Amino acid sequence: MSWAHQLEQARSEWQQHFVAIAQEQQMMKTFPHLLNVNEDPQLTGVLKYFTEAGSCDAGQAASNAITLQGLGISDKHASFTNSDGKVTVTPHGKCKVIVNGVPITTKRKLQHLDRIILGSNSAYLYIGFPSERGSEDLSRFDYDFFQLERVASEGVSVDKLGAVNSGDGKADPSVLAVFQDYIKLMPLVAEANQMSEELKKGLYMELKVKNLASSDSRGHDLQKEVMVKATNQRTRQCCGCSYQPKSCESPAIRSAPGPQAGCGGLRRGLADLPG
Repeated sequence: MSWAHQLEQARSEWQQHFVAIAQEQQMMKTFPHLLNVNEDPQLTGVLKYFTEAGSCDAGQAASNAITLQGLGISDKHASFTNSDGKVTVTPHGKCKVIVNGVPITTKRKLQHLDRIILGSNSAYLYIGFPSERGSEDLSRFDYDFFQLERVASEGVSVDKLGAVNSGDGKADPSVLAVFQDYIKLMPLVAEANQMSEELKKGLYMELKVKNLASSDSRGHDLQKEVMVKATNQRTRQCCGCSYQPKSCESPAIRSAPGPQAGCGGLRRGLADLPG
């Protein structure tokens, strides 16, 4: 292949790329759409799914107008409908859809900047019609924002954990650390529950805060820590696992010093269980 031919090919590819970018930017100005929100800020906003007039399905199946990948995403997971100047989302069957931290089971009208989680933890920011938009700072709707919203919907907050001392009004660093652990572990436990369901292990896990309302004989608050409570749905037996590497007695869940290692322990523990 000659140099001139390579140059022409590169020019053609650049022009196609430029046209694709221009088309995407025009569609972003015209249609409501979903922006992906990732734990890595550099990957946030890379994916854009447009909701043009009519109805479209979203899920793992290639036949969907919106093809999604992720743990807990079904072949036909949800439908998005753009009609009469409004966009709605409707879960399919029992598929997991969360809007602004709250699970939904029926059709829901979307508002500009609504936060949507599909499956275990696939997060998207809804951008409404051009007439609804302003000069908002979209960067504040990051991955942590989504997780804080989910935690709040479960009734967990720094105030409930006693993060603010009654004396000087300053936050207790140890309690704030527990709160951060809870936030980091929440999506990992959701993934583990999804894996348990897909592998038919019959194990359900939930986060608990140990010593949430306990104090010693002197009235001092006991040290709080995040626990993973596992329930065998077949036998209804429960077992608990502290978020400490040496305190776990359950073979179903093994934790480690960091949240990511803890997630790996959850996955390995599930794989080791008999079917």
